[in-house]
Amino acid sequence: MVSKKHLLFILLWPIIATVLSFLLKANTLASTLLFFGIPAVYLSFLKKDCIKMVSIFAVIFGIPFAIILDYVMEITGGWYIPKSVFDPFRLFGYVSIEQLIWLFLFIYFVGIFYEVFFDRKCTHKLYAPKLKYAIFGLVVFFGAFIIVHLTKHELLEINFFT
Repeated sequence: MVSKKHLLFILLWPIIATVLSFLLKANTLASTLLFFGIPAVYLSFLKKDCIKMVSIFAVIFGIPFAIILDYVMEITGGWYIPKSVFDPFRLFGYVSIEQLIWLFLFIYFVGIFYEVFFDRKCTHKLYAPKLKYAIFGLVVFFGAFIIVHLTKHELLEINFFT
């Protein structure tokens, strides 16, 4: 049984992370690790048997969406990370690695939070027969993005400000 002190730590951590972020003048990667990495690692110690399952879920569903979302938002000016620890490397010339790390950690944190506080036992299988349909849909969606990116790039340039 997970105690209330663990929940209290998770609820108070954003305040601590905010203060640390300002004091350390943290960049995007450091802030991501402060806000999502540390609490995710903390919760992972509470439910070690779920780490593999939640990590696989976060990679399979988080990374493709992170690439597509960040690419579209960067080329349209919805957001931009001016400096990256990994510069000059950016996927497709726009997607910073910090965005991939951020979305992975965000999804992982939500998943491990659910497993720790709401699921009694981590008995989920790493692969279920119905999962193949979700993965197939994700591959088709990401494949369509790649095809559009390579053939009709302007379809991805959504103007949010007109």
